[in-house]
Amino acid sequence: MRKNTFYIPAYGYVIVWLFAITPSLASKSTFKPTIVKAAKQSMVSIEVSTSLTAYTFPVTTSDLSGVLVNKAKGYILTISYGIGPVAVGAYHITFYNGQQTKATLRYYDPWCCYAILQVDPAAIPEAATQAIFSQKDPAIEAPVFTFSKGKNNQYMIHEGTITACQVVDLPMPQQAFGVSMDTKGSEIHGALIWNTKGEAVGLNIDGSKTAISCLDGSYISYALSFLNEGTIPVRKHIGALCGDYSLTEAVKYDQFPVEKQKEYDANFPIAQHKILQVKATLHGSPAAGLLIPGDIVWAIDGRSVARLIDLDMAMNTSTKAACCLTIFRKGRFEHVNISLYSPEAHKVRRIVQFGGATFFELDDVSSRLVGVPASHVTFGAAGSNNIFRPNVYALTANEKIYFFCLKLLTVDDQPVATLDDIIRLIPKLIEKKYFNIQYVNHLPVQFALNFLLLGQDTYKANITYDEHSPEPRLFTWDPIQLAWNSDPIPLVPGATY
Repeated sequence: MRKNTFYIPAYGYVIVWLFAITPSLASKSTFKPTIVKAAKQSMVSIEVSTSLTAYTFPVTTSDLSGVLVNKAKGYILTISYGIGPVAVGAYHITFYNGQQTKATLRYYDPWCCYAILQVDPAAIPEAATQAIFSQKDPAIEAPVFTFSKGKNNQYMIHEGTITACQVVDLPMPQQAFGVSMDTKGSEIHGALIWNTKGEAVGLNIDGSKTAISCLDGSYISYALSFLNEGTIPVRKHIGALCGDYSLTEAVKYDQFPVEKQKEYDANFPIAQHKILQVKATLHGSPAAGLLIPGDIVWAIDGRSVARLIDLDMAMNTSTKAACCLTIFRKGRFEHVNISLYSPEAHKVRRIVQFGGATFFELDDVSSRLVGVPASHVTFGAAGSNNIFRPNVYALTANEKIYFFCLKLLTVDDQPVATLDDIIRLIPKLIEKKYFNIQYVNHLPVQFALNFLLLGQDTYKANITYDEHSPEPRLFTWDPIQLAWNSDPIPLVPGATY
């Protein structure tokens, strides 16, 4: 039996927003009561229930926080854990006053950890407020605040200061701010971070008892500028995965010029003596083969960049098909022309459920997780009774959910290039019952004496179709109705769909 068992904990982010601020807490705050009240009245609680996912952990039920960001259109901002990027789910909203309504998924970013839900504007309480994002970068040591659930149904305010400008990898690199804050162990993932003017500066996406990381609000403001006009945000990229790199180490280990280091520090104090460095590239992306790990990013199209948000926005707003990246490599500056592509084009918009597993074409996030170029066919999350588990290597979570990490090559000795190939083969596979698949495994394999095989080897596995498996179905995202449509797959061999 080919079963490689790893246990990964089921996790969730549970945030319940309570709707009263006690006088004692309000009096201790250094922020104006009117600002605190307005922030509270923009927040919502979100109950999520996912019925199917492509490669993320399914959320049976979870309370997430969110915030109203466009009252006229009913847009609600939240973190994408449990909501995106590839989950078929239902969402229920509870406003600050206890009023409830249903929501649909309006948008999720292909790289960053946020999503936008939409409710009927008529269902929004009249006194609900709309959060406004700051148009200025927050300064280091600037005071900020957020909220969490307190004891005895009280609403706790947490105050802190911005301590760092940093790149976080969750699981794609994105610009964030580090905030020093005593959260008292409370869960505040998904809460907005507000400044002294009552403007949001970012969205909390990670943290601990004493510090949190909040996604730079510029990403969200940029997306809202499109969504508020009824269009999908323009996202462009080259496929480079960048992170922070110490300039001290750049000078010491990479022979980065000291005079350039001083120039950079003087021009970009917010960078705190860090510069962007290429950590990796997505397989099959335009950057693959042109950029290498260790390249230091100095400028894009002749404009110096210090933070990842600067690089991301320069790509998003480019009017050209390619960009010119100025990098420092092996002791000298070089100019590299790299084509731009749209991460939106790689989003998972179709999912096939077959044999208890979900088949899909890889998006950018799953491409990085699997190590296979985007758009290749694979199958990811699966239930405990899926037909592939006995003979195909998988990760398992409590023997209930399985995750496969592979590049699918053939099914029943037929090459598989697109999801349509799988759809066409399903009737024949059910009719035959016995078939095989060939795949490249991207998981570590436990071997004799507890050794791990780390090579990405090609395997062939025999599969037996179980007639008690869920009915094969095709899930298609409808961008007009903002919903997943589900249709049975015709079981007549050779039928078109």
